Amino acid sequence: MKKILALALTLLMALSLCSVALAAPTEMDGCEVDLGDYEFHLLPGESYKLVDDLAVTAPAGLELTNDDKVYRVSADWTIGGAMVSKVAYDDDDAAWEIYLNENYTISTAKKLQGTITFTLKSNKDTTYDVDIDEVVSNHLVTVEGYKKVSDAEDDVIDADDNTLYQCDEDNPGYICFNDGRLLSCTLKMVKNEKAFMYNDEDMLDAIDEKFGDTDARIDCYTFGGSPKFTNDAQFKLQADYADQYKVYTWQSGKLTKQDYKWDSINGVYTWSTKAPTTYVISDTELVAADEAKDATTTDTTKNPDTGANDVVGVAAALAVVSLVAGAAVSLKK
Repeated sequence: MKKILALALTLLMALSLCSVALAAPTEMDGCEVDLGDYEFHLLPGESYKLVDDLAVTAPAGLELTNDDKVYRVSADWTIGGAMVSKVAYDDDDAAWEIYLNENYTISTAKKLQGTITFTLKSNKDTTYDVDIDEVVSNHLVTVEGYKKVSDAEDDVIDADDNTLYQCDEDNPGYICFNDGRLLSCTLKMVKNEKAFMYNDEDMLDAIDEKFGDTDARIDCYTFGGSPKFTNDAQFKLQADYADQYKVYTWQSGKLTKQDYKWDSINGVYTWSTKAPTTYVISDTELVAADEAKDATTTDTTKNPDTGANDVVGVAAALAVVSLVAGAAVSLKK
């Protein structure tokens, strides 16, 4: 009896894994993308298995589960090739996959058509062609705005990845987005305005490399695609440690202090912008060497008559650099 039960559980697990693999191209509730004659659409920035996800028909003799040591692969895209990053073998999934480029603006289905050719490395005259005929788009969801900010914040929309939110033509106004984490955004949208509101919390490699050896608690919030809004978006960051956080933006490899306010009554940091980017939040002051240098130059130009600021500025810059260097050596995250 135990063996039968164990076998049944194994079968159920296998079936559940199959259903996950097949779920990648399916739709979400509220998605309004016009797919034409296509049943599903692929999502920018994702990867899809040729077998299972795309359910392609492989030519006789082609083993798509074989690794890239057997085949050399090339692709000839007749439509939509710019949306494809690569076609490669994934060792973890033991499958050939199509990798799509990130694109945060596609809201109408774009065709992806072409042929992927597999050539045996042991015999260049033996080739297999796999035809691809799909469409690619983000999800498109229409949302209705409120006339009052308070009403919008009482009806928060959980922002999903791979999703563009379009304001209803007849109901423009305030809409509050949150992806279920600490950062929320209230945006006054105009009719038919589209916005990508999901932010990624992955630690940036450059930030980790620069400050990973310190004792600072650092979080990153990245809005993909450098969105631009018609009106200022009001951001709120819930604080765990009262007013100890420092807020920065990270752009083009440079860390810059964000102009923000501390709301002690509600326990949040607030700021506004039409162009959200990557935000770096730290409970410790993060000062880059180039910022210290810029600050010295700025201070010097304020009082050109005395000459005293030159000495003070240089001393301050050296002190900051020394402090950061000392922290990097003595502290460990």
